[in-house]
Amino acid sequence: MESTARKELATGLRGQRRLAQLLNTFGNMVQSIYQGRTEKPLGLALVEWRVLRATILRHPISQAGVATGEGLNVMGVSRAVAGLRAKGLIECHSDPDDRRKTMLSPTDRGRQLGADMAERERVMYEHTFSVLSSDEQRVLDELLERVNVHLRDTDLPPPPTASRDWAALFEGAASDEETGTTPP
Repeated sequence: MESTARKELATGLRGQRRLAQLLNTFGNMVQSIYQGRTEKPLGLALVEWRVLRATILRHPISQAGVATGEGLNVMGVSRAVAGLRAKGLIECHSDPDDRRKTMLSPTDRGRQLGADMAERERVMYEHTFSVLSSDEQRVLDELLERVNVHLRDTDLPPPPTASRDWAALFEGAASDEETGTTPP
């Protein structure tokens, strides 16, 4: 009976992990392609492009709005904004309704680069998704949008309790390396 339960658990984990692995692999491949075809020749980091694109599409927009809409870390957006301002691609101004909030808008130079970037992105994604029919592309788009909205708008359940205090164990392993002892 135990081996049957173990097999069912392993099968379930493989199925869940397979989708996560495929999404991670896709994201990593897109980042790698972007870096080689765009970041190096044009000097625009992927996170900067994502912030610029959001600014072009939804300006004026706050940094928090970009972070939420793009699923980015606020600190990463802040660093990207600094880089985009230094390159003359976006402008920052105070929100007239809340002077504490900074709003982002593209410059003319930012819009021009955005047009070039959009064309590069179109070519890459047309090739990437050419293996899917237009109906399959539409379904994939709808499914991923639903998952993204769900993750953005709901709280994750609390994680299960770990079988041990792994952080303390690893900290102890680091201490043991310093003293030359072996953990139990």
